[in-house]
Amino acid sequence: MGITNTELKETKLGWIPLEWNYLTIQELVDSNIIQKPMDGNHGNIHPVSADFVESGIPFIMANCIKHERLDFSECNFISKEQADSLQKGFSKNGDILFTHKGSVGNTALVDDVPYPYIMLTPQVTYYRVTNTKILSKKYLRFYFQSGAFQAYIKKMSGGGTRAYIGISAQRKLPAILPPIDEQQKIAQILSQWDEAIETTQNLIEQLQLRKKGLMQELLSGKKRLAGFSEEWEEFQFGELLQDVKRPVKWDDKELYDLISVRRRSGGLFFRESLYGNQILTKNLKTAKSGDFLISKMQIVHGASGLVTKEFNNAKISGSYLSLRVIDENKTDINFINWLSKTPYFYYQTLISSYGVHIEKMTFNFKLFLKSKTRLPSIIEQRKIVEILESAQSEIIHQEDKLKQLKVSKKGLMQQLLTGKKRVKI
Repeated sequence: MGITNTELKETKLGWIPLEWNYLTIQELVDSNIIQKPMDGNHGNIHPVSADFVESGIPFIMANCIKHERLDFSECNFISKEQADSLQKGFSKNGDILFTHKGSVGNTALVDDVPYPYIMLTPQVTYYRVTNTKILSKKYLRFYFQSGAFQAYIKKMSGGGTRAYIGISAQRKLPAILPPIDEQQKIAQILSQWDEAIETTQNLIEQLQLRKKGLMQELLSGKKRLAGFSEEWEEFQFGELLQDVKRPVKWDDKELYDLISVRRRSGGLFFRESLYGNQILTKNLKTAKSGDFLISKMQIVHGASGLVTKEFNNAKISGSYLSLRVIDENKTDINFINWLSKTPYFYYQTLISSYGVHIEKMTFNFKLFLKSKTRLPSIIEQRKIVEILESAQSEIIHQEDKLKQLKVSKKGLMQQLLTGKKRVKI
């Protein structure tokens, strides 16, 4: 049986069950359910970059909170002596952290932190529950993540890169509290989803490390596959690759699908489709499936990638090179694509570029063609590609699973944290 409107009450966050409490953060403070929310030190006593040390007390900025948890790999540290001398912002296990400047609304539960406390910057607020018979810490964290609450704070903070919602404004924020046993059950259910998400994230990290190790060993010849023992042969890139030019017959009224290559990741993506009269240059070329693209302006940052079937016949600007292998019986373009993701290849492109600033260097393709690399036989190349693509496919599969888990959790949160779906106690 569904819930009728007579069993609901309307709030700023929408309709909720009649028996649920609707309070403000300030009312939670006044009722001694939580302590007064606190952020880090402002003004002259705020630690600066010159104060950072290799180890000590974590200095938590907004970028230390990722994927709803603390990421100490992104954090700076200050000495315990300096931290002890500060006036506020001392957060400890059990606190819920809430970013309120720039990236507003990211949250994390401080849990099993191996430090006496952590120190917050003025970008981050801690919420500390004092009456756990009325409010569950885990429930409060999930509530802060709920779609309705996130939409509300984005509206309150102004949004954008300068979004801000200070301590005073936070005290006016709404808080929805079901009965404590229902809070605990909601938190238990959502925690199980968090465990599945974290398990999948950890598996992806392990698979990425495994792929990186395979690339380092297989693409350098340090590790040989069973059945292969022939020495790798050295070639100049000019013996392997050639630039293929397919100029576009220009039409001011034609609509062109343009593609670009991302830095580092090497992934291709469609830019917006534009008519000829909207494009600044007429120097367009056609990219074909199997082309290896190099951005002459961004290759030192890893901007290269293989054109797949979905990008076939798309257009590229004159700042890109379209490379094909000279002899398919000697070189597999997929092997070159994997090789392009290695530090060795980055170095070869760097020494083949010129310019006074790393962000404005230009690629000298003729010089690059004289640089050298070592290749195994075409059969071993293809076997290596098969192994690496299998490793990549496994990562993609787990990443798709992770996305689905997050979508499912988000939908469930929307149901549970608004009372649209009630839990059985």
